[in-house]
Amino acid sequence: MSIQPFRILIFDSGVGGLSVYQSIKAELDKHIHNRGDVNNQYIYFADHQAAPYGDKSDDWLSNRIQSLMVMLNQQEKPDVIVLACNTASTLALDRLRASLDLPIIGVVPAIKTAAIMARKCENNKIGLLATPATVKRHYIDDLKQQHAGDVALIRVGTTKLVNMAEQKLSGIAPELPVIKAIIEPFVLAQCQHVVLGCTHFPLLKQELNDAAPDIEWIDSGQAIAERTRHIKSLLSTDQIAQSPVPSYQHKFISSASMSKELKAYVQSLGFDQVKTL
Repeated sequence: MSIQPFRILIFDSGVGGLSVYQSIKAELDKHIHNRGDVNNQYIYFADHQAAPYGDKSDDWLSNRIQSLMVMLNQQEKPDVIVLACNTASTLALDRLRASLDLPIIGVVPAIKTAAIMARKCENNKIGLLATPATVKRHYIDDLKQQHAGDVALIRVGTTKLVNMAEQKLSGIAPELPVIKAIIEPFVLAQCQHVVLGCTHFPLLKQELNDAAPDIEWIDSGQAIAERTRHIKSLLSTDQIAQSPVPSYQHKFISSASMSKELKAYVQSLGFDQVKTL
């Protein structure tokens, strides 16, 4: 009988979660030769049809994410779900955990990590770069109060960088002057540590470093990867979802058509099956 792979379903509104996929894959690949370990299989879902999520109502988005995840869970039978999207994590995580009987990992902006780093540098300011909806959410206030009460939090909300990240993977180069203008509040405030509160933004880390080389850009990718590895370590081989082993190694699904450039990029990351829902 074929050994079942450990199936990881990664969900995002677009390609931002590919930054999380790369972190998870790098972390799990380090342990793949451990005794008793099984292969990893990735299923990535990009909800391009409804993107961007930032201009949709909370109720509409919550219902859409719920219905998509129920369908994908039945169809793909993952062992763990990663909501690689800040908006989806905020709106749908609790509801999904209540309705689906498997581990679900959400994304939390690394405000705690940034605050710790700022204190070590005796700098009392950190930044948060996210979508306009995320920077206004109450849970950001809660995170600041819990982990960064003694540190000033400079917030910048933008959708332009989301679009730039999507376009970059389709072969369109990001415009550095536009990026510099967006992050200028962090430079003026002399922030040394800025949290990337959208999973699209690590895809622009090189451009962000070029625009502001004195700022350290902090994302949640490694923390999510380590959490995924921990969940895998808790599952014995007979707990891995039992279903026919598919012919593909890794699958990328989009809810809308993709450019040929984006499809080629996705395939270059190891997704041998790319399809539209």
